[in-house]
Amino acid sequence: MGRLLAFLLFYIPKKTNFPKPKDGLIVIAITFFTYGMVELVHGYGFIAVFIAALSIRHFEKKHEFHQQMHEFSDQSERMLLVILLIIFGNMLVNGLLNNLTIVQVFFAFSLLFIIRPVTGMLSLIRTNIPLRERTAISFFGIRGIGSLYYLAYVMEQREFLPHIKDIWSITSFVILSSVLIHGLTATSVLQYLDRKARKKKTLKG
Repeated sequence: MGRLLAFLLFYIPKKTNFPKPKDGLIVIAITFFTYGMVELVHGYGFIAVFIAALSIRHFEKKHEFHQQMHEFSDQSERMLLVILLIIFGNMLVNGLLNNLTIVQVFFAFSLLFIIRPVTGMLSLIRTNIPLRERTAISFFGIRGIGSLYYLAYVMEQREFLPHIKDIWSITSFVILSSVLIHGLTATSVLQYLDRKARKKKTLKG
């Protein structure tokens, strides 16, 4: 799907009079189109969209439209994140964590501080990324709000229904903790890494 859409976006307009892409809104069309088509053939739409985006990004890498799509995607993501956080905050106020237990709290912290960082570090072992940056990537990971997608998937699986309240409690607490802990530390860590990178570049120069 990614290669097909990239072919239509970049190659066809260059070789014919087909209109060139100009509107960043096309990112949303690509997302929904890819997700819908892959789900129709019983594929995994969430992963398909990610792979399609990578394929498009690596097609005509120097094309100026890539920057426009990136900026629009970033703005759309931030806007959607704000909406989701408002809804999430409203759910917290209305008792989303009422069923939270001490065991679930410990499990959530083990996910944040042990399981995810260790898994991240292991997945980056064979990369050329410096240790400091690998540590930061492993600690911060992807945004926790994405867990809501997987939670929605779990709610459709019958075998999880008896434990759905516990799953909601753990997931919600992980998201809340991630927003607070990672939100408060991300800027300082990134500034520290940036200073180290500039210092290293200066020494090499």
